[in-house]
Formats: sequence, C-alpha cells, structure tokens
Amino acid sequence: IWGEVAAKGEWKKYDWTVKVDADAVFLPNRLKMHLDKLRVPLGSRVYIENVNYQFKFMGALEVLTREALEVYLARSKECIRGKHEGGEDFFMKG
Repeated sequence: IWGEVAAKGEWKKYDWTVKVDADAVFLPNRLKMHLDKLRVPLGSRVYIENVNYQFKFMGALEVLTREALEVYLARSKECIRGKHEGGEDFFMKG
C-alpha cells in the first residue's frame, strides 16, 4: 500500500498520514484531539506509538508526520528482510 501512497503523492499536502486497516475501528475525531494535545513541532519526524507491545507500533493503525513518512518512503528498500517480527510497522520503528 505504501508504494501506492507514494506514487499518488497526496500525503505531501498534509501534516499527518493515517493508514487504517479495513477491519479496524477508527474514530478520526479522537485521533485529532490526541494529535492536537501532542503539539508536535512542525517538521518533526514522528510516528505515534499505538500499542504497549514490543516495538509499540502495530499495523492496524499507523500515524506518521509528513516528514516521518518521507523518510520511510525514501529508505524502505533498505529495510532488512528475513526473520523478524512485523512488517513495515517493524521497519518504521527502526
């Protein structure tokens, strides 16, 4: 999915990108309230920890600043392949 997101380029227009699995329950107003409270400085490379397990970032809901997504999209091909626990959510943490 991230290849399609990169190709379309819409993410560049927004401060945050949210990837939600089709079977996840997502309440955008609650996320917006949470993000507003964080007061993340403009230009920061941030992802939101969303679970208290291992690397604290699981794929059902992935929330990243534009700058964090830019780094991931530029460098995702460098991610180590092979035995590990997780998909792109594991690599984004690194």
